[in-house]
Amino acid sequence: ATNVPADELLPSLAKKAGLNLNLPNGLEGQVTLNLTNRPLSDILDQIARQTGLSYRIGAGNTLTITPGNQLANRALPASGVASRMTP
Repeated sequence: ATNVPADELLPSLAKKAGLNLNLPNGLEGQVTLNLTNRPLSDILDQIARQTGLSYRIGAGNTLTITPGNQLANRALPASGVASRMTP
């Protein structure tokens, strides 16, 4: 994925991983990354670094995205969510 708006990528990523998504309105930022055969936590970490967003995967398999460093970036263990993303 090259120069993809984060607000377009995150919903499809959450859906593919089987997660609910809490995403703020007006989210900005572009990301460039390789999604093939990468752990979800690595993908989310790279998106966070490129956009300045933070994330948390919490109860109810919910991926919460916030601007800045409001959340400590963390994902559930691989057994809690899809461990690798494939095309």
